[in-house]
Amino acid sequence: MKCFFRAFTVMTVLWLCTAPALMAERLRGRIRNISFKSKTMEILDFSTDKHRIFRFDDATVSINARTTRDFHKHDNVEIRYRNGTSLQSIKKMLVYVPRDKVITTRDLQKLINESETPYVLIDTRSWQQHQEGHLPTSVWAPGERFSQYEHLLPVEKQTLLVFYSHGVTSEQAPKTARLAELGGYTNIRIYVFGFYSWKRNRLPIVVQPSWLNKNLDPHTVLLDTRDRTKSLIAHIKSAVAMPADKILRHGKKKDKKKTLPGLYDKDARIVLYSDLASSDSLMEAYLELIEWNYNNVVILDGGFENWTLHYPIEASPAPIHIKYERYVAEGSISAANFRKEVGNHRALVLDVRTYHEAEKGVIKGSKHIPLSELEQRVKELPRSREIIIHCVNGIRAQIGYSLLKGEGFDQVRFLNSAIIIERSGKFNIIGL
Repeated sequence: MKCFFRAFTVMTVLWLCTAPALMAERLRGRIRNISFKSKTMEILDFSTDKHRIFRFDDATVSINARTTRDFHKHDNVEIRYRNGTSLQSIKKMLVYVPRDKVITTRDLQKLINESETPYVLIDTRSWQQHQEGHLPTSVWAPGERFSQYEHLLPVEKQTLLVFYSHGVTSEQAPKTARLAELGGYTNIRIYVFGFYSWKRNRLPIVVQPSWLNKNLDPHTVLLDTRDRTKSLIAHIKSAVAMPADKILRHGKKKDKKKTLPGLYDKDARIVLYSDLASSDSLMEAYLELIEWNYNNVVILDGGFENWTLHYPIEASPAPIHIKYERYVAEGSISAANFRKEVGNHRALVLDVRTYHEAEKGVIKGSKHIPLSELEQRVKELPRSREIIIHCVNGIRAQIGYSLLKGEGFDQVRFLNSAIIIERSGKFNIIGL
């Protein structure tokens, strides 16, 4: 009996000592960024309002999703993690919408394209997000200021109203729909799958002429997909002649890289237009560019004809060469200044690529800390010296920038460009 009691006591003490290490911690937050290459997520912790970096792997359990590939920026999630950053599980925090209130992607597509039923489609995301791309025919009416936009709603209370936001974890659409119900509207549906599901299904995203008019700059690539005979006569300012059939022919060439000539940045903002709001050739070009992994392709709502009703046109041949400048994100450093800083050795160059990537070559004098380890090794970095972060294409570098800023580092920038580093330490910033 004494032996049993001693053994039980020892086991209890061992369990108490090891339990905290074995038990997973939990937090709720919103995904701010994801890098599938380094298997890291940047999550805004709701309880502390701080950005944190977590690692996931094949053992990470996905809940309310098939795999980690089904998680996206803006998703609200609940995570369980161990050892500070290792994700044990990640769960989408689904909003509740009664089944009879849900409209599917297919039914919404049919409503927009074919239905003669009167309806109003309402985007409840932020104004900036709506401006940069929204579902066709949708109007903007945010929940927090819904009463100010009730004039956009029909007088007839039986008219179909459809609300959408980011996706299945966003509460904005259901909340705004509830306000409409309180206002007496009786025929309400919620596209709970949201903007990102529509985009993942490669359905058209549009922008308005008013937004394009404010963004006719080198950061926006405007492509005139009409027949060349038309773009020789007139075009929208800053547009480049790129007939839809030319894009499709380029895509069929197996020996060609799937990029537009001179546009290597896959995150570039690309706007397509044809004569009208849409056409078969325009949609084929739109889908082709998405197939080439361009992430921000949109269509000008109403096309060339709608533009001419509001803004002037250029009565001259459209140029044929793309001139593009990558948008300078907050905290980023230009390619030229990056080269300069590497050369003068004043700043610390921080490489946040994986160990496997770094084995192929690192910039001389740089410090290598994989992004997945950065939060734990932040004490290795100097606070009195400027830090410039790079990865392969800028995504992980930007996550690292957010993390260090959250840790109180004032002198930090990141390279928001694609970079190739040779084993000798020489590097080349590609096509940006």
